[in-house]
Parts: sequence; C-alpha cells; structure tokens
Amino acid sequence: MRSQDLHVETYGTPSGRPLLAIHGITGFGARFERLAGLVDRPRWVCPDLRGHGRSPTVPPWRTEDHVADLLTTLDAFDVDEVDVVGHSFGGHLALHLLALAPERVGRLVLLDPATLLDPADAEAGALGYARDPGWATEDEARAEIATWFPNEGAQPDLAPEIDRNLVQADDGRWRMGFSPVVVVAAYSEMCRPLPALPKRDVLLVEADPAETTVNPALRSALEQAFGSRLRREVVAGATHVLFRTELEGTARAMRPFLTV
Repeated sequence: MRSQDLHVETYGTPSGRPLLAIHGITGFGARFERLAGLVDRPRWVCPDLRGHGRSPTVPPWRTEDHVADLLTTLDAFDVDEVDVVGHSFGGHLALHLLALAPERVGRLVLLDPATLLDPADAEAGALGYARDPGWATEDEARAEIATWFPNEGAQPDLAPEIDRNLVQADDGRWRMGFSPVVVVAAYSEMCRPLPALPKRDVLLVEADPAETTVNPALRSALEQAFGSRLRREVVAGATHVLFRTELEGTARAMRPFLTV
C-alpha cells in the first residue's frame, strides 16, 4: 500500500475521542460539517480522499491505497483507535479499513454504503463520469448543480458545494473538484467482494427504499458478518446523500449508537 498525505477538515475540539468521517465519490470532507454540528462528538476528522477536493490525485487508486491514506491521516492526528463513519464509497473503505487494520477501528456507521455493487450498474456509473463534459460556463454549472439539492433541507449545502467543489479545468470548462479517473477506479473497486471482517458494533443507515444503494446482497453479507451486532435504520425520504436531504433524520439515527 502506498499512502499520500490528505487534506483534512476538522470539527469540534482538538481533544476527546475522535470520529473519522469518510466521504463518497465526488465528495469532500467538508460535506460532514453540518452533520458534525448535530452529532455530539468532540472531534470530527474529515479527510478529502485521494483524487478529491484538495488532496493529491496521483495513482494507484486501489482500495488498499485509500486505506493506507486513511491510516496515515490517523497517524498524523495521533489517533490509535477510532470510530468510523463512511458514506457511499466511504462505507466501502470503512469496511476495508476494519479488515486491514482492525486494531485501529472501533464502531462503524455505514451511511448508505456502496459496495458489492452490481457490475452492470457500476459500469454504467463509471461511464457516466468518464464521459462527463462539464459545463461551458460557471452560470451553466451553477444552474445544474442547484437541481441536485431537491428540498429545503438540502439548500444550506448548495453554496458550500459550489464554493468548495466547483473549479475551472485546464480546458476552460467547469467541473466538480474530483478526478474522473479516480471515480472510475472507485466504481470498479466497489464491485469487489467483502473481505473477512472481525466483529464490531455496526450501524447501517439506509436512504429511502426508493433511493438506497444498499442491495439485498450487501444487506445479507453485513448480517452474516456482524450478526446481532448489526443495527439497521432507514431514513424515510432521504436520497443517497442522506445527510444532505434528511440531515436531522440522519443525525437522529446516529446519535444513540455513537453516544453509547
């Protein structure tokens, strides 16, 4: 595994038991800022993954290399053991972090995790990002991005998303601040089988049944891996980025688990 130093956003106080928050593809660590304000943990550590936000983009882009980056981040913050929140691809990485470095991981919160994906669905998703032309103007970009925030609860995230994640590329077109090749690689990684997983207390928080990425195969695999230590919550009305569209509902699902 080859590690890179990641850009990291932190919330809360420098001391106290930390929480490592791992975003999904196309995201960045600061997406967790509002959630951190509603879930009472003293210290949130929220890196931009390799190829995202302000972190390096260089390959390799395997799951193991992302995990190595996360371990380097924990070392940089002098964190020996940590509870982990992972959204989407971040949930995939959280599970592999547990498998590869179990001594570093306490409880897991999986927010609509994306792993054990159907290969045909993953290919379609990857091709969409590989062929993404971006936008010709900033106004065009802002107008389309606004449609990604469908309800009143999501609106406070619109300005930070544009301010932090919309960039003008070298070709003059406007794109979100992630590397398409890293995202394509991530789709391939999310089709991998789950590794052998040690027992942990795990909270699975799913988006609305019409929107969730959690398929029956993944649900069954998690039940087999964690047994009675797996808890499941469904946030009605939430889309895949559930802490954007149903922030308070997501926080309510997480609080009892993380404050035990």
